[in-house]
Amino acid sequence: MIEHSTGPWYFSRCDLGHPDNYKNPIVGSGRNYIARLFNNESTIEGCTSRGPSLGEAEANGRLVASAPELLIALEAVVHLLTRTSPECVHAVSAIAKARGSYL
Repeated sequence: MIEHSTGPWYFSRCDLGHPDNYKNPIVGSGRNYIARLFNNESTIEGCTSRGPSLGEAEANGRLVASAPELLIALEAVVHLLTRTSPECVHAVSAIAKARGSYL
């Protein structure tokens, strides 16, 4: 199975390749883009009429950027939970979803 890009990931409002940088936030890893977060203020052609507000896109970007650390933390917490607890079942399901191995 292919693994996700190595972390740490970061969120940035700056996309140096676009003239209206702050309206096109990104998530990256090192020098690579992981995701571009389109929003209803985006200046990229074809991506302006639909999508969340710029503020919501930025909040989504921060969440996406934290995903590798959240996954590691959740995997560590699962080892502390009772395997049959509803919380553990939910956590294991979320880990499987992130790893691409749905239960």
